[in-house]
Amino acid sequence: MGARVGMQWTRLRLELDGRYAFTRDARYQDRADVGADLRQAYLVGRGCGVLRPGSRLQVPLCGGIEAGAIFGRGVGLAQPKSDSIPWLAAQLRVGLVGMVHPRVGLSIAAEPYVTLLRPAFQIRPVGVLWRPRTAGIRGIAGFEIRL
Repeated sequence: MGARVGMQWTRLRLELDGRYAFTRDARYQDRADVGADLRQAYLVGRGCGVLRPGSRLQVPLCGGIEAGAIFGRGVGLAQPKSDSIPWLAAQLRVGLVGMVHPRVGLSIAAEPYVTLLRPAFQIRPVGVLWRPRTAGIRGIAGFEIRL
């Protein structure tokens, strides 16, 4: 889930996103009752060049940096604790925005990313529970309202 604010000129966009990922489980394979519940929150700063193949169609091509944290709370432990690890990634974004009204657009985008930090959640003495992927891709759909 997220929200974005930005500024746009004819061929340039500057954007700031806030994102939140709801709780997901991380459990040890050999001890399915022990692990952590993880959540993520981060901001994305991005700059985009904008192609305009038609009067109602825009293709933003962007590069940005994601920075935030992943929060974990132990599960299945005698004394569960909470902790967080930093999140830092570089991303690209390729989008398509169709303007259905002069102030309203529908958008889809693909966001490949590469993590720049990969600290891990671990439970001592069991070991590493979860570590961010080296790279990934997200699909995003939404709408834009222009003021």
